[in-house]
Amino acid sequence: RLVNGNSGFNNKPSYQKAYGDPGNGDFVDTHIYVGPKGASEPDSKRAASLGEFGGVGLFVRGHMWPVENNAYAYEPTIEALTDRYIFLMDNVEQLLRYKGLSVAIYTQTTDVEHEVNGLLTYDRKIQKMVLERIKAVNQAVIKAGNELN
Repeated sequence: RLVNGNSGFNNKPSYQKAYGDPGNGDFVDTHIYVGPKGASEPDSKRAASLGEFGGVGLFVRGHMWPVENNAYAYEPTIEALTDRYIFLMDNVEQLLRYKGLSVAIYTQTTDVEHEVNGLLTYDRKIQKMVLERIKAVNQAVIKAGNELN
């Protein structure tokens, strides 16, 4: 098994000082919202992981958990959110090709109780992006990774 010594080493409880990258594990992992700029780069012993990025939200009235909902950034329409996702994934491809990034995990597949940054609404009834377009960009990033191997 691969070991992640400290997932998203920039994340910390409010009562604890952030110590940064501890230098252990099999990969160096950052969480960056919105990102992906500033993602980890590999070193002589570890691969580079962007363990979480994205967090771009879209409010869909009538399909959210009934609390104050949030995200790290927002877009006003399905089309704008799709465009933003494609832009982020184009950046991931650049990091993959030219900075040695091995892993990128988009936040997140579905909305949750107080976050509206999913690909689907909380009730799973509304697709918040144009799925054919995000499938195409995802396949392009995967293809780029395969070409590098």
